[in-house]
Amino acid sequence: ALGRHVLRLVVRNGDGDENEDSVVLWVRQGTYEVNTVEAIQSAIDNANPGAAVALVPGEYQLTGTIYVRNGVTLRGKTGSYGDVTLIGGGTAKPFVGVSLSDAGSTLSSLTVTGCAGRLESAADVGGVLMGANTVVTNCRVTANITRSYVCKGAGIQNHGGLVTHSLIDGNHNDVYDRADAVGYYQEYGTIRNTQIVSNYCGTIGTVRPTGEDL
Repeated sequence: ALGRHVLRLVVRNGDGDENEDSVVLWVRQGTYEVNTVEAIQSAIDNANPGAAVALVPGEYQLTGTIYVRNGVTLRGKTGSYGDVTLIGGGTAKPFVGVSLSDAGSTLSSLTVTGCAGRLESAADVGGVLMGANTVVTNCRVTANITRSYVCKGAGIQNHGGLVTHSLIDGNHNDVYDRADAVGYYQEYGTIRNTQIVSNYCGTIGTVRPTGEDL
C-alpha cells in the first residue's frame, strides 16, 4: 500500500541475543484513476510524491486552475494527448488551465485548450504555467488566449521547466500592435522536440501571425 510504513527488524547473533530496530519505509509510487473533473484536484492533493493521476478519455470542463505539485504526474490514461482534453472557461471566466510547481511535477499525454489569461495581468498566461524543474511532455496546448500588452505565453509560460515532444498551436493574443511570445514564453527553461505553429496576435479580421515564438 502507498504511504508510510514502519518495518520492525530483529537481528539475532550466534549466542541467541536479539537486537531490535525499526525502519521507516515510504511507498510513493502508484496511479490514481480519475474520471470526473471534480476529482482531479483532490486526487493530486492526496497523492504521494511520485504518484500519477490518470484521466480516463474524455473532455473535462474546468472551473478553475488545476494545481499539479509535490512531484505528482497528471496524465491521460491512454498516452495519446488527443484522448483527454482539459477545457478552460474562456474569456468569460479567465484562469490559467494548469499550474505546475515543485520539482518533478509533470503534465503528460493530454490537451489543454480554451483557457484565458486575466486582462492586463502582469503574468498574462492562458494554458500552462510552469515552475522550476517541472515537465510538460507529449501534450497539445491549443486555442488558449491572452488579452494584454504584457502577454507571456498564451499557450505555455515556462520558468525553468522542460517542455518536450509537444504541440503548441493556435494560441493567440487579441492585442494587434504589441504582443510577444504568443505561443510560448520561456525563462531559464528548456524546450525540445516540440512544434510551435500558427500562434498569432490580433482580433477577428485583423490577424497577424507571429514568427518569434521560439
